[in-house]
Amino acid sequence: MSVICVGQEELLTRRTFFLGQRKSQIIGRFMTHELRFFVITSLDDFKAVLRCYDSPEISAYPENSDWSFTRYFFREGYEKGHRLEKDAALIY
Repeated sequence: MSVICVGQEELLTRRTFFLGQRKSQIIGRFMTHELRFFVITSLDDFKAVLRCYDSPEISAYPENSDWSFTRYFFREGYEKGHRLEKDAALIY
């Protein structure tokens, strides 16, 4: 089972509290890793996200294949050279 806590800065405060209280069982089960996500605030940010869908070097689907998400789900368009990143301004 995997547990992913998604929330605001208060979760980090709670994690720090548990660490201070030596509540390792809680940290070990629910708060082992911390990974911050940031919002998309610009067209360049959005292009970077779409580039991940377009590029199998960044994120392949199916896993360990040489196919990108874009190629897998939009094969015909991908084979014609269409990429989500190219349409970022239109979508954004």
